[in-house]
Amino acid sequence: MASLRFPTGEALAVPPALVDVEGSVARLEQQAITTALVAPWLELAGYGLSPSEGASWARFLNEHATGLSGDDGRLLPLATVPLQDGDLAAEEVVVARDAGFVGLAIGTTAGERELDDPALAPFWDAVAESSMPLFLHPMLARENRRIGDDFALGLANSAGRIVDTTIAVSRLLFSGTLTARPGLRILVAHGGASIPYILGRLRRTHEITPEVTADPLEGFRRLYFDSLLYDPDALRFLVEVVGPARVLLGSDYPFPNRDPEPRRIVAEVLGGGETERAVLGENAIELFEL
Repeated sequence: MASLRFPTGEALAVPPALVDVEGSVARLEQQAITTALVAPWLELAGYGLSPSEGASWARFLNEHATGLSGDDGRLLPLATVPLQDGDLAAEEVVVARDAGFVGLAIGTTAGERELDDPALAPFWDAVAESSMPLFLHPMLARENRRIGDDFALGLANSAGRIVDTTIAVSRLLFSGTLTARPGLRILVAHGGASIPYILGRLRRTHEITPEVTADPLEGFRRLYFDSLLYDPDALRFLVEVVGPARVLLGSDYPFPNRDPEPRRIVAEVLGGGETERAVLGENAIELFEL
């Protein structure tokens, strides 16, 4: 099993299933899923590299990812970009679009920068102009001392990623990154983390600080969410808050936290019919223009 190494020297194993195309297709057959959008493992995105190295690495990953779909197109890769440089990231957005990618995937921080950093404005402009949706997925914040103890990976995967996503999306909402660019469409992993639950709190904060925060509700309407919540009550709440047209099937395959039967929770909550069909595929077809 291959591994990568964090700056702290800690090694993290690369799951063999990440490069097992045949196994991934077999799982789709088992789960009665026709097509899967495949995001890169964002620990491999290389945001800590220099801008030039990061640009070369992103291009390398994308060029190899284009071979994933094969002849049947059942696996559709999402492109990565060198987020450490806004201009270079914008260039890669254009290259990815021209190469036929249906969407992009990024982590919740841009190396040393937050996603709302003004230096990334060229990137966000390019995404909005490209019409490609963007999948936002948290990374392992191993530098956080509060999750680097005996709980290790378990705490990082269960709570750490939720906190990381919540902060990143909140910053995007308050900064006006989304409201300034009507073309942006962002799919947030893990049911949107805490964002749907704390929307009222974000709105109240904007009410008392309108001079420094954009209206989070306006930006919230540009967000989409996957169904990866494991809890039927939580998924029911998400659908009630955002509407069924903004929820897409998610699995987190092939990682340990994956939902082994991702369709089951959708069926349990939505109970068949048009709404269930939308979440299981029609929303993805429309959002990613498949």
